[in-house]
Amino acid sequence: MRGTIIHWDPAERSGIISDVSGQRRTFQRADWRSPEEPLVGRDVDFEIADERPIDIFILPASGPAVSGNAYAPAQSETARQATNYAIISLVCGGIGFMFWPLGLIAAIPAIIFGIKGKRLGQNLADRSPYIMSVGGIVLGAVAGVLGLVFVGFIAAIVSTVIWSAPR
Repeated sequence: MRGTIIHWDPAERSGIISDVSGQRRTFQRADWRSPEEPLVGRDVDFEIADERPIDIFILPASGPAVSGNAYAPAQSETARQATNYAIISLVCGGIGFMFWPLGLIAAIPAIIFGIKGKRLGQNLADRSPYIMSVGGIVLGAVAGVLGLVFVGFIAAIVSTVIWSAPR
């Protein structure tokens, strides 16, 4: 049978599907079979057992979900924060990588914000913030290593000049 999710409560892990006949059917997260989280507005396909939906799958042709319940803003706030941290991490890592004399300075916020973004983004349905955070961490680490190499190179040149000066 087919229907549309009209309510989803992540705290209760339950929701309501309106089927094609207009009947409203309550479902539990345990009956969900798609890898994505249930979202209001998604079209679904399901079987009926004991007058309730089981084996629920999102239909691929289903349009974008709408945030029609009170719990969506908290999820989108987490996604927004994770995305912001990931972008800051990527920018700092990129600056440190492109201008490697600044690598040590830029590597620190790249790694810190990358870790924050990775932690917030690991449980989101959209994995983009998580992946961007990992990229920022890698760029920050490479920038930090290049910065250390630069500092070591300058220290070697300065010490060579100082020790080879006539006395």
